[in-house]
Amino acid sequence: MTPIQPDPLNLLDKFTGLDVPELSVLDLGAGLYDSPLSKQMLELPFRKLTAVEIYFPALRHLRTNLVPNNPQLEVIEGDIRYVLSSIPDNSYDVVTMLDSIEHFRRPDARVILMNIMAIARQRVLIWLPLGYCPQGDLQGNIFQRHLSTWSGKEFREMGFDVRIYREFHQHFTPPVDAAWAIWDKESKDEAS
Repeated sequence: MTPIQPDPLNLLDKFTGLDVPELSVLDLGAGLYDSPLSKQMLELPFRKLTAVEIYFPALRHLRTNLVPNNPQLEVIEGDIRYVLSSIPDNSYDVVTMLDSIEHFRRPDARVILMNIMAIARQRVLIWLPLGYCPQGDLQGNIFQRHLSTWSGKEFREMGFDVRIYREFHQHFTPPVDAAWAIWDKESKDEAS
């Protein structure tokens, strides 16, 4: 009998073992919070949710439509690479990047990964496509371009637990795998 894999789009599962109502969460590349995965960020009862976004229409939507109804939500405008340089280490319980890391060139993405592992007190959650997955501008948003390609092996080598969902992204031809790359600081600290 094949074991049943957990629903990859159930975000709450990725917070197992953490006290969700007490968490401060830094969400990098927040977008509109309108995808099946990202909209759950607003449904979870975090103590504090800080959304970082660069695209002006998304910023306008966040500030106009979401901040007034979500008192735990604050929005930071800017490029993730530069915003991270102003955030001290160990300042957020969890750092998330949902469909964001592939929008950076590899050298920048590696620096981002090192920074978020330092910023997170407890966990880093990354949802990404694996392998070749070309994408250009979407609806005029140049920040939606895919600039890097990733493998599960690369994330494992950085200490992430990787869960792969084969051919998850059916809207690409051929279909593209997706993965959760999850890094727990506590387990990494115990291992060292």
